[in-house]
Amino acid sequence: MPKIELAHGITLAVTTIRDALPQRIAVSVPPLASPRSFAGSATHSNRGSVSVRPAYADAPTCPVWLRKNRTRSVRSDHEGGRRVRKRRVGRAANRSGSISVIDESCVAADIRRLTDRQAVMEVCTRMAWHTDEREWDMLKTVFADEVRLDYTSLNGGEPATLSPEQIVEGWSRVLGGFASTQHLLGNPVASVMGDTAVCTAPFQATHRLATEYGDSLWTLGGTYRFDLRRVGDNWRITGVVMRARWGDGNEKLMERASSRQATN
Repeated sequence: MPKIELAHGITLAVTTIRDALPQRIAVSVPPLASPRSFAGSATHSNRGSVSVRPAYADAPTCPVWLRKNRTRSVRSDHEGGRRVRKRRVGRAANRSGSISVIDESCVAADIRRLTDRQAVMEVCTRMAWHTDEREWDMLKTVFADEVRLDYTSLNGGEPATLSPEQIVEGWSRVLGGFASTQHLLGNPVASVMGDTAVCTAPFQATHRLATEYGDSLWTLGGTYRFDLRRVGDNWRITGVVMRARWGDGNEKLMERASSRQATN
């Protein structure tokens, strides 16, 4: 009877492929130094391939990768004797590729946290998008009933608490007078704390208005801080703080755009 050596000291004894197809193949395994005894079997598939599966893959003593400091008693065979070992268990994949313990509540919380963070960043992005696209009705939907706006780093004065209608009225009167605007938000960092959230992001805002004298562009750079609150299943902006860091171009375009819109 021919033998096939799988590894040092481990052999398969077979007759012929045809005779072995419906049969199991005996596996000869020497004693192991490990407390786990290796006992398994190999079978042929109809396509002629050999599948070898160790018995410990399905045994209660199947090892897991250690992750937590919780322990339990596990019995295992070793050369005919009985030995009790302490083995750490936790959320991990065993050698058969399955998950030994799943904390479903933690998984659900992680998914909820990631979903909230994505929704928060999208609402902040929508504020810039609807403004540049002059979608004033859609712009109202990103704000809560009252919003605290702080643009004092650019305009001076004091922060103001406004309704979505008041915000849209003011922005459409000034920004609507430009030929085009583009507000870009980058590298957002969102933190969710229950039903409230904070999102910070650097921005670059470009404003264009053709003029006979001076540059037709005014670009402003800085950072935004958005405060948000969960309202039902959605997130709404409750506060906006703009910090201007630098500017380039014709800053007088803001006055021209405002006066231009008032005459239209």
